[in-house]
Amino acid sequence: MDATDATCLPYLKALSDDTRWQIVESLISAEEPMTLGELATRLGISNYKASRHVSVLEEVGILETKKVGRRKFLAVAESYREHISSDQKVREVLNLGCCSFEFPQEQ
Repeated sequence: MDATDATCLPYLKALSDDTRWQIVESLISAEEPMTLGELATRLGISNYKASRHVSVLEEVGILETKKVGRRKFLAVAESYREHISSDQKVREVLNLGCCSFEFPQEQ
């Protein structure tokens, strides 16, 4: 295993769970950050389950939270987010440095 593999491994482990992948997909394609409750409702999971998965993604730095009053808003960290437009297709990209993932923008 080289240094790039070791650097990327925590990200890939965090994204290997289907629910965490859906969380990133929902947040990267959303127009605005979401609260935990909004995210849980959107994915059809409990707030507890959403919170556990969000914690894993926050721990590796893929997600960031912003507290506004009593509410916490979740978003994909700007440092990993890219916006690509080509041929009238818009895609959001999660660029981890070692690899990247493209998400079609929601219609």
